[in-house]
Amino acid sequence: MPLNESRFINRGKQEQSPVDEDLSKSNPIVEAVLKPRWNVPLLSKYTSGVGKAAKDIDKYVEKKAGTSKVISLGALLGQYSLYGKMISPGDIMSTVTPFIGDVETGKYSLLDLALVGAEALPAGKALKKPINKLLTPSAMGPHLHPKQFAKKVKKATKKGIQKDMAEGLEWQKEWINDPETFVRQIRNPLNPQQPITPIEYNFMNDVANKEFIRLARKPNMTRAKMKKAGFAKQWDAYKSYKDKMTARFENIEFVDEVPLDYKNVEGEAIYTHMPNETTKEIVLKNVRKKLGHRSLLPPESASETVPRKVKMGLTPERKGTLGYYRGEKMVDTFEDKLKYGEDRMGKYDEMIALSPDAYHHKILGPKSTSVHELQHYTTRGQDAIPSQVNSYINSLKPKLKESNPLIKEMVGKKGLTLKKEEAFWQLDAIIEKWKTNNTKIHGKRAREYSDIELIQNASYYGKNTEIQARLQQIRLALNLKPGQKVTKEMLEKIKTVKQASGPLHEVDLIIGRKNTIKALNALPALVPMMVEEELFNQWDKEDNIF
Repeated sequence: MPLNESRFINRGKQEQSPVDEDLSKSNPIVEAVLKPRWNVPLLSKYTSGVGKAAKDIDKYVEKKAGTSKVISLGALLGQYSLYGKMISPGDIMSTVTPFIGDVETGKYSLLDLALVGAEALPAGKALKKPINKLLTPSAMGPHLHPKQFAKKVKKATKKGIQKDMAEGLEWQKEWINDPETFVRQIRNPLNPQQPITPIEYNFMNDVANKEFIRLARKPNMTRAKMKKAGFAKQWDAYKSYKDKMTARFENIEFVDEVPLDYKNVEGEAIYTHMPNETTKEIVLKNVRKKLGHRSLLPPESASETVPRKVKMGLTPERKGTLGYYRGEKMVDTFEDKLKYGEDRMGKYDEMIALSPDAYHHKILGPKSTSVHELQHYTTRGQDAIPSQVNSYINSLKPKLKESNPLIKEMVGKKGLTLKKEEAFWQLDAIIEKWKTNNTKIHGKRAREYSDIELIQNASYYGKNTEIQARLQQIRLALNLKPGQKVTKEMLEKIKTVKQASGPLHEVDLIIGRKNTIKALNALPALVPMMVEEELFNQWDKEDNIF
């Protein structure tokens, strides 16, 4: 984590409060954003613990050296102008520790919460649950113990939950393979007449696109036939996309239950994910790969050389969720353990899981939940949504009427990038809209919620991957085909469809009904993670006209 110079400087001014008094008095917006005022479950305790440990370290150093201020800030940051500024080890600890709030009070400001980003949870028992689950607005109850889970699985199996999951996958694959979906994501939704990559020039003619889609949908279509029709390049791009997406979804393996490690902690069921490869196994594999037979290591087993399947099955975890997608991640540092909330070092494979309670939920069924999680799998969560689609979704979200320059300056001092700053302002704009309109959010009005609850809801439902997943659930409920236009009347009827009324409400909360219709008609149903890479590969292969 980069050192935050402004926090170090402020640390030296013992009389200065966490928010600059003059700045906050002259601008109440600054105070609203930067003043620590929220106690966050577990995190506040974590921050207070770090603050106490920092004080203990400084006391020890002061006892030994006569002062705790033994480190030159200038030497630490490499800035000559700060060489006379001395700080203590405790200052460093309470400044660079990840996901920390105000160490004096344990409280978090709005900006601190935006920096934490609902991504991680501090050490200790809290590591058993990632913070994005802690902050998820809904709650389904405690995790199931193995015997309870076995009974639930048995009931869900009798009702055909595995069949519903398989049908969800097939429905998703149908959208993936359809040429309409491919053509939709080739075009720039913000400006269809402004191509981004050379391949887009082959899809600029709407009349030709319709003919290409018609031909591509024919069974047993070949490149020779497409070439004769004048669509050779379009066919090559579509076929490459289709083959890769099909292979990705065929790599899913249905299992009765996803692999988890169970512990009974004071009567509470705690589940942890196990790494699919330990750090030791990864090191040995890399040594074998680099040195070959010279490594003198035993050869890899058959299981090590065959790509692992992505498991999709039922989970006993149900706190705040009917299902989840977990992306592939490498945990090889202590900070990674904090960030991801994992106990063990190693490589974790992707995983798709549904709760057996999906059948009993008043809004969603297992097929709809499967489609939701498979959409996350398609785009690897937030990570692989193409930039032009992200830009389009962001353009539909509410905006603040003006950006306060003082806030912008303070955001810069916190070390935020422009992208994160924009995300922060977008979150603030959503909350402001809810408060102004006293919006109804799952049965309660916005003014009935606390600020922290509004932040939780806005940060969760406002993620572009969550919007994409819910748009796909709406398409499923309407039984839409790729390219079929969505109207206001269709969405009015959907209020009575239990599998879609919830997702529709949640998308409307962020972008509004008119923009929901725009998104359904403009965006592809699926946004494959390799499409953007493929398009820029085309850039390298073809003549660059720019």
